[in-house]
Amino acid sequence: MAVVGNKKALAKPPPLFRYFRRHNILEIKSEKARFRVADLQKLQAYGWHYMMKQAVASPKQVTLTALVHHLPRTVLQALPEYDFEPAGKGVFCRRSHPVSYVIVLKEAPDELLPEELQAFSSRERRLRILRAALQKNKKSPLLEAMFILYGREDIVAAALRDKQLRKMFLANLKPEQKRQIAIASSHN
Repeated sequence: MAVVGNKKALAKPPPLFRYFRRHNILEIKSEKARFRVADLQKLQAYGWHYMMKQAVASPKQVTLTALVHHLPRTVLQALPEYDFEPAGKGVFCRRSHPVSYVIVLKEAPDELLPEELQAFSSRERRLRILRAALQKNKKSPLLEAMFILYGREDIVAAALRDKQLRKMFLANLKPEQKRQIAIASSHN
């Protein structure tokens, strides 16, 4: 669970931010973390607790957002019971205040998600973003995060099979990361 506050408006916020208000409570679930109906209930309860604790004047200033890798069938079936309706590809909305969203990263279009979230939404997106980052041939926090989280996956292995990408990839790694790649390669 994370709380993100907007003190002032951004000149041109990322498209995902069109869903955010002044106070934003986020529940984030990765590929390996299952999103359950209880998580949806917890998000709603935490939202009201946060508003009371912070003395938020109006629920209209708050959004509750679940950013989930995938949506299990049990949650999908329960969304109408909680007044969530489809609001676009991969987006479900509950319009009563505080407004709530469930955004399915795996299904949401690229233009909605910042690159950082796209990278963690599907294998195909990760490979595309990894290739683009390597071709730019510069160090990147995103590239490092992808290595840390997916260093032993076939995504990095696929990039390493391409000689040009392998050279760029290895040039961007720290010595410890290069050792981890060598260890991972010896296990495959």
